[in-house]
Amino acid sequence: MCKKLIIAVFTVFLFFISITNISALEEVKGSVTVNLEEGKKGTSVKNVELELIKVGDVVNGQYLFIDDLQDIEIDLNTLETAEDMKNAAYTISKITVSKNIVGTRKTTNDYGTVKFDQLEKGVYLLQATDINKYENIVSTLISVPVFNNESKNSMNYDISIVPKHSPVIAVKTGDAFDLKLFAVLAGVSAVIIAIIRREAI
Repeated sequence: MCKKLIIAVFTVFLFFISITNISALEEVKGSVTVNLEEGKKGTSVKNVELELIKVGDVVNGQYLFIDDLQDIEIDLNTLETAEDMKNAAYTISKITVSKNIVGTRKTTNDYGTVKFDQLEKGVYLLQATDINKYENIVSTLISVPVFNNESKNSMNYDISIVPKHSPVIAVKTGDAFDLKLFAVLAGVSAVIIAIIRREAI
């Protein structure tokens, strides 16, 4: 009787351990840490506002768009090259803006770093909402988790990324004004010449 009781208690104990392990596995959260590189002289990595939007879920090992983006004709599972990812991120970014889909917005610290945490599994779009005194930032797609290249059969839930950026091209208003002024003066000159010729006849 005592032996049966011990076995029963041990079985229940193992059951609760297995349930706890499964729950812990399901509750694993990820994070994305963004580090901005220094831009050209005169720019600043400080106070740049970035937005992270969840655009896809992981369903049976496949990436699927969230309900609001189901009409996008892009397969998240077939993006292989950096160019594929760039083009997809650009398209998805435009659609999220048009549909007013917003995510979590945070601002970089003095060193150009910002962290998004408590992230569920899925695909996220990272984009800039206010570059402040920095440079243009290329929107990018990030999956959470990703395979850990340093360890076989393991996943990395804490992602670090350095987004690509490019200088802001200033509009040369002075040159544009000079061209317009030249065109106006040329037109006036043509009219004056025509009047003089007519009077000469």
